[in-house]
Order: sequence, then C-alpha cells, then structure tokens
Amino acid sequence: MQPEHILNNSLIQAVSKLVDGYLVGGYLRDYFLNKPFQGEVDLIVGNLQKVVEYLRKKNISWFRLSDRYETVRAFHENVTFDFTEIRGDLISDLSGRDFTVNAIAQNVSTGEIVDPFGGLKDLDMRILRLVSLNSISEDSVRILRAVRFGPGIGFTVHEDVIMKIKESLESLQQAKPERKGAEFFKILKADYVGQAFRFMNDMLILDELFSLWPFTRGFLQNEFHTEDVSNHILTVIERCEDISRTYSLSAYEKQILVATGFFHDIAKPQSLVIDKNKRRRFYNHEFLSAQYAEAVLKGFALEQEFVQAVKTLVKLHMRPLHCGPSGARRIRLESGKWFNLWRLFKIADKPPIQSDEQVLEALQYFDTLVLEATRPHKVTFLFNGNTLKKLGFTEGVFLGRCLRALKRKALENEFCNDEKFVTLVASRFKKS
Repeated sequence: MQPEHILNNSLIQAVSKLVDGYLVGGYLRDYFLNKPFQGEVDLIVGNLQKVVEYLRKKNISWFRLSDRYETVRAFHENVTFDFTEIRGDLISDLSGRDFTVNAIAQNVSTGEIVDPFGGLKDLDMRILRLVSLNSISEDSVRILRAVRFGPGIGFTVHEDVIMKIKESLESLQQAKPERKGAEFFKILKADYVGQAFRFMNDMLILDELFSLWPFTRGFLQNEFHTEDVSNHILTVIERCEDISRTYSLSAYEKQILVATGFFHDIAKPQSLVIDKNKRRRFYNHEFLSAQYAEAVLKGFALEQEFVQAVKTLVKLHMRPLHCGPSGARRIRLESGKWFNLWRLFKIADKPPIQSDEQVLEALQYFDTLVLEATRPHKVTFLFNGNTLKKLGFTEGVFLGRCLRALKRKALENEFCNDEKFVTLVASRFKKS
C-alpha cells in the first residue's frame, strides 16, 4: 500500500478537513524501502482534541496510548492509527526525532513530502544518521532503535551514531525495562537479526542489557564445539534467521526462535563442572538458562505466552533426537504448541561436528518415533487409587497428584504401567 493509497482512507480524509496533519515515521520509511505495509500508520496533527472528538462522534474505537507524548491510538478499516499532537511547528517536531529516515513527513491534504534532514537520501544510500547529535543522549533507548533501523534492516550506521552509542551506553541501564523490552522484542523479528545481534555484541550493548552475557564472551566449551559460548550463540541466531526464512515462519514464531537461540546457552559459564577426566561439562545449563530467560523477559514486561514459549524451548533444547518412542512422546507432550519450533531449533543448534545432512537425517528418524509414540491407542492402567491406599496414602489432593504423575509416566513408557513399579515409585513419594 503506497502513501497516496492510505491518504484515501476515510478517517485520514476526515482528519485532513479538521486539522493540519502529516504522515510520519515507519509508514513512509517502509514505503520508500518498498517494504510491505504493516497495517500501522503514525500521524502528527495540529489539534489532537478535535481528532478525539471526531472519533467519539463516529464511534471509532480508540484509546490514549503514550504517557510521554499525548498520543491516541485508533482502529479503522483494519488499520491502526497513532495520532500525536505536533510539538511546536512541523520542522520543530521533526527535529526532535531520532534518525533522519524517521524524520520524513507527508501532508495528508496536499500529498507534499517534507524532508528537512535528508532522510530520503539516507534511505537511498542505506545509511543511518542522527537528526541531532543530542538524540541518543536525550533518550538512551534510541540505542536499541539504532540497532533496529541500522543493522536490523541492513543499513550502515554512521560514525556519529557509533560515537553517541558509546557515550550513552551506561545510561541504558537506567531506562525503563518495559521500553527496553519493547525494542528488544522488535529487534527479534528484524530482517537481518543476525547482523543486529553481532552489532549489539560488538558495541557491548548486550552487556548492558543482560547481566550474564559478559561471561559468555571468550568462554571455552568442549570437544563438541569450535566456538566460545558467545560466538556459538550468535551463530545459532543466524541459523534461526535462515530457518525462519526457509520454513516461512511468522514474525512471532521467528521472535520465539531467535530469543530461544539467544538464551539457550547463556548460563553455561555458571554451570561449568570439570570431571575427573578433565572434561568440561555443563550440567543443567538448560534449566539455569531457562530460569534466566524467564526472569529477564518478565522484567521486560513481555507477554506471558511469549515468555513461556522461550522458557519451554530453552529448557528442552538438550533433549536428544535419538531418544526412543517414550522420549519422543515426552518431548511432544512437554513442548506442547511449540513442538514444531523445538524441532527447528534442533537444526539451528546442531553441533559443528555434524553436517546439516546428518541432523536432518536424525530429525527424520525422530519424526517416525513421534508418529509411533502419538498413535492413538487405548491404555488400560494396571493400577488405581486403591493401589496407593494399600501403601498408606489417604484420600485427598496428594493422592490424586501422585496418581496423575504415575499415569503420565505410564503413558510415556509402557513398562511403567506395572503395579510393582508403581508400588516402588509411590513408596518413595510417600517417604518424601
């Protein structure tokens, strides 16, 4: 959808007759980059109250959005509109924006393009420049926006931006976690997400965002790896990017997969154990990494479903493909709706000593195990609540919880559907 098309939207047509209005921001940037319309439009208007009165009059759904700037979000004809009141005059408003490529405007009445800072030229040259040298020092979260609009879309970052990122990096810690989280979430679906993460690593941005990241840099693994932990993670992220493209994942699925790649080994340095043969082992690193991912993503105020998806995939990423039918059934059950992403992550996280062909062959074998393990069949349990009562359990919540756990185990492995086995395991429950 081109700018002139959105100008024909009935809401914009109505607003253009009420107030001075301009298209700004991502809509125009994406259009000039020939990117698909994302369904979101930003406008600045001369009188926001008049816009609100019109929305009320026409019963158009809207709400107040920003606590920093007076912004109203409205929904009309399957498009999300964000209206913000112009700060001062048009040039003054644009001068307060972060990067030149985001400081282009189009008059909604005349269609005239206003580009006072050379944003169109920078889009053509694919370079990210600051509108003002104070842009980043005024708001450190713009460091993450530089990642998103620089390497994230394949742009070169101007040396002035690099300099200001370095100067303002420490202040990023004081920014509101939810704002950092919102930008990090958007970076996860960047066109060139691998480049974005390598840039954040090189600029030490990851060190400011994630307390465990500095420990991964230069941290040696073992004979199964050729890279240190940090470079392994960055390689896996690049593989997640390729897989997202190859398998046509949605933006949301890509975000989950890339986040899993970033967090999956991040706690390895904290889990290091050197065994009696002087081999480096990382016991339970997947659980430590999952706990850390959950804490960080919750702190970023990201949606619970996303947090749980990443936590689940990180926790399960060490499960082997050669696991037998019961292991395949267990993985299928525990990964739930994210099972397909778990499979794809096994490709992304392949050991460097294995070829892609070997991994795909192992995955094909695993898929046959899943089909066998999930084939519908009726199970007759050879034990019940009375079995537990004979062991001294009393009727109640604890008995029910133990019985359900034993039945899950029996479903995973037919050899566990045995009264002797249940008696042995349940007696341990009872002692605990």
